Amino acid sequence: MVSTEEDARRHLHGRLTSREWWLLPIVSKNALRVVEVVEERHFPGRTGGFEAMILREEVMGVCAVALALKKRLPAARLSALLRELGGPMPASEVGGDEDMIAVLDPPADGDRDRSLARLVAFVDWLEAERQEGP
Repeated sequence: MVSTEEDARRHLHGRLTSREWWLLPIVSKNALRVVEVVEERHFPGRTGGFEAMILREEVMGVCAVALALKKRLPAARLSALLRELGGPMPASEVGGDEDMIAVLDPPADGDRDRSLARLVAFVDWLEAERQEGP
């Protein structure tokens, strides 16, 4: 459990630095659906390897993030799931150097713009400590 903004940032940085976790920020309704399916299919019950963090959207850009252990959800399975749920083909192949998976809403009614704005705000918040530096 993390209790402060800095604790949350430190926890997320630790997970990303380990390269063992997928980070799925909830930037859209589609992202929430992907996280729900990931948890239902790959992390049922209270099994380890899946974490959800509730965040303060007005400060951190998103209301929540999910973390999924790559050992339990390899890139090929996550890619297949994204394609199954209607992700665009080029963006539905995950892996390589990318550990953060951003699932945007479709462009209708400005939803994609809101998804992108949330994503940018989240990345800015996540990277704030690194930008300020010593």
